[in-house]
Amino acid sequence: MSFKKILFAVSFEKGRGTGHLVRSAENARRLREAGLNTHIFLCTNGRLALREAQEIAGGGNFITDVDAALKQDWDLVIFDRFKTPQKEAVSFFERFPVIALDEGGPFRSRFDFLFDLIPSPRPFQAPNVTRPAWLFFPENRRPDFPDFCGGEVERSAKDAREMKQARILIAFGGEDPALLGGRAAKILADAFPAAAVYLLGGRFAENGAGGAPAPKNAVLLKPQNGLRERLHSYDVVITHFGLTAFEAVYARCAVVLLSPSRLHQKLGLWSGFLTLGGRAGGLAKLERICKKKSFFKDAALCAKAAAERFNLEKKNEGAFFEYINKIDAHVFRTCPVCGKNAGIKRKVLARFENQTFIRCPHCRMIFQQRLCAPPVEYNEAYFFENYKKQYGKTYMEDFPDLINISKKRLAVIKKILLNKNGVLPPAPLRLLDAGCAYGAFLLAAKNDGFSVCGVDQSADAVDYTRRSLCAEAYALSFPQNLNEKDFPPHSFNCVTMWFVIEHLRDVPAALKKARLLLKDGGVFAFSTPSACGVSAKKSLLTFLKNSPQDHWTVWLPYRTPLVLKSFGFAVKKIRITGRHPERFPFLGKYAKKGGFLYALLYAASGVFRLGDTFEVYARAVSR
Repeated sequence: MSFKKILFAVSFEKGRGTGHLVRSAENARRLREAGLNTHIFLCTNGRLALREAQEIAGGGNFITDVDAALKQDWDLVIFDRFKTPQKEAVSFFERFPVIALDEGGPFRSRFDFLFDLIPSPRPFQAPNVTRPAWLFFPENRRPDFPDFCGGEVERSAKDAREMKQARILIAFGGEDPALLGGRAAKILADAFPAAAVYLLGGRFAENGAGGAPAPKNAVLLKPQNGLRERLHSYDVVITHFGLTAFEAVYARCAVVLLSPSRLHQKLGLWSGFLTLGGRAGGLAKLERICKKKSFFKDAALCAKAAAERFNLEKKNEGAFFEYINKIDAHVFRTCPVCGKNAGIKRKVLARFENQTFIRCPHCRMIFQQRLCAPPVEYNEAYFFENYKKQYGKTYMEDFPDLINISKKRLAVIKKILLNKNGVLPPAPLRLLDAGCAYGAFLLAAKNDGFSVCGVDQSADAVDYTRRSLCAEAYALSFPQNLNEKDFPPHSFNCVTMWFVIEHLRDVPAALKKARLLLKDGGVFAFSTPSACGVSAKKSLLTFLKNSPQDHWTVWLPYRTPLVLKSFGFAVKKIRITGRHPERFPFLGKYAKKGGFLYALLYAASGVFRLGDTFEVYARAVSR
């Protein structure tokens, strides 16, 4: 789905500054200009009022009541909260698709998608994307980082006339909660009387100057919007880890960080900026380090290294709002297997650039959320080129082996169809194969005495099945395109889906349709990849990363009976298939087909149910 109505949930509280609001307000404005309906939910504790928020944001549609926000129908909610509280997380997660920007709270691992625009190390849960390029960077840039006449900023007015006068900006955001600005300005103005020191007053900082009056030899600037486009006019920017630091690096300024918290200190050191420390300790270090001749040169070299590390030397291309405006997201609010709301209890297992894999807290199955549609079309190429990439040969080259596999499956089906007296239901035994492809299973079933019918999305496959195999087949999607006139209720003895169910976005609808089509006592059979196989056990992250992009769900054999029971089926048999000794960790690389180790690992994969696929055979329970 493309997004038309978007809510930005923004942090605007004491101690959080104004950066979150500025960033989200600009994204909201740009999306609004592109024709989308955007609102800003202002999460505030009263320290900063709505009027100031509107002034900073430059207008926009604001909501300040959480109940009012929850009553509307949002296509997407973007959290720019720093740390999202539990109450908000629970309320929004159950209703809407959610994206988090630079989330640092305990629910970081629960969002549908997680984007880190400001790079940072995380103790848990890597993001889907880390992309500093999505920040709003200045158009105006210096031609290069300052060199300060070989590294030394001279301290006398006479020497200053012989060099380009150093311009130093001190900016600690709209609030400066640690009151660093005024004191840092005094230290720098005293240490470098020849330099021009500018202190940007915070909108909400005490005295407007960060805890101390601006020194006489420093200039106090009023709070201003659009600071980033003026950064290039400064040689050095003193700030904390955050948006301004990255904007200054992009503008090619030397950057020095003072840290208002331990987290800021940790992030500053990790990023490679010249980071001095926090609060009183940081200010004392600033005073000491100002005596070093190489102080500003070191700051410039660190900033240049950070620009290279985070790929900020190139001209910025693309922006977050452009990305949001283009994506075609596929997000489940309820589990696509059991149909229940996963809510805040869901567990994110893995994140990749366009995918998030989630375990349902109810049925325990795995499903994926996607930021774009899978790049797969079920046409002729799917069964030939794509099939060959996955299995080493095309579907038609694999046809004889598929017939042999089908015969084994039919033997299990017929055994389950027997009544108490060991007699099959009266002929004709009607069988529907959903996702019949080029008809291997239909041909085997037809030769085994079944009256067969197949459906598949691929018109090419259906045409081949009709012409070459003389089997009844239709180019239809299961279950949505099967009407009751052509497919009456309780008209089949067997419904099968071989490696199809994982491709379906609405499994509950498919299971309900299968039960509706089956007679009481009929058999529903399917196969699918296993989340309990050796590949998943070896590395779940690698297994999910390599999972075909059009596989919406990954099933666990031991949880399947409970899921099917709720749809009117009783599982009679689960066969573990796809046993691959060569995929075992450590020993697998030594297992050669025909050898003792290969046979041993093959047997072990059967005993311990470590096959990478499995088959399920269930009976339709009498109502």
